[in-house]
Amino acid sequence: MSSLTTGAYYVRAYATNAMGTAYGSEVSFSPFVLGPFNGISKTYGDADFVIINPTSPSYGAFSYTSGNTDVATISGNTVHIVGVGTSTITANQAAAGAFGPASASATLTVGKANQVLTLNLPTTAHLIHLPALLCQFLQTLLWNC
Repeated sequence: MSSLTTGAYYVRAYATNAMGTAYGSEVSFSPFVLGPFNGISKTYGDADFVIINPTSPSYGAFSYTSGNTDVATISGNTVHIVGVGTSTITANQAAAGAFGPASASATLTVGKANQVLTLNLPTTAHLIHLPALLCQFLQTLLWNC
């Protein structure tokens, strides 16, 4: 069975032959759903980060995909921020044992970084040469000093 939504399901096996139909016991089950896989907010320029697996009763391996590789790329469970914007990050868990495959999605939002402008002001030692440099500049443009 696949593509079951959350809720309770009931199944019962039966066999029919020339003597009639025999029914087995009814069994109920609920498909499992991956636990919380919350949205993530980052800033452009942040370091790579590791995705924490959603909770799951299954031991199936997780893999991840980024829906917008202009915003983020993923290698294993490590996310590398590429640009500003949003991307849907999908966690896929492989089938294992009695558990089928499962998936969950979260939105990664990457905001712009604050711009920083650094000015290096000249020291007194540099100012000593300023009149001569200014004179050379003006001499070239207008007149002799």
